[in-house]
Amino acid sequence: MVLNEHHFDEWKECRSSIARFDKAIVDLRKYGFTLITGLLTADAFLFAKIPESGLSPKEKAAVSIVTMALVSVLFVVDMQHEILLRGVVERAEAIESELNLKITTTISTIAKKSKIDTWGILLHSSFIFISAIPALFSTVEPNIKDITAKWEFIFFMILTPVVFFVFVLVYDCVTKK
Repeated sequence: MVLNEHHFDEWKECRSSIARFDKAIVDLRKYGFTLITGLLTADAFLFAKIPESGLSPKEKAAVSIVTMALVSVLFVVDMQHEILLRGVVERAEAIESELNLKITTTISTIAKKSKIDTWGILLHSSFIFISAIPALFSTVEPNIKDITAKWEFIFFMILTPVVFFVFVLVYDCVTKK
């Protein structure tokens, strides 16, 4: 087989693009999850340590829902970068098959075996469900005697992360087609 210089240059550009997308995704996750963890910590501190803050259950729910929405937006942005990365990887694999190279194909095989996509969804989903905990427990625990009046709030704070979780799963399924 004659080495096609154009394909080799394109393959090098693919590898370079893969490195750029990987760096962007790592930075997005690093800073995004740091921000989300900070928000969750602030929520927990605000709700647990400052009960006299005067926040109503609706206001506490709003803070938690905003955090869930931010986690979901982080997931969408992450997936958009993953889609672009996936396109470059597929092109690199196609060129590699013509040039008898194996680096991208080998890395892709290992990544698929590690179920990395499943771990990403699990991580985002965990943050979504954890976001509901401070508002839920800070509202219910001090008023345990009045628990019957809180059932609507409890139901809402359990249903909301489930809705965001379903959104993450559906979005993931749609983007993988």
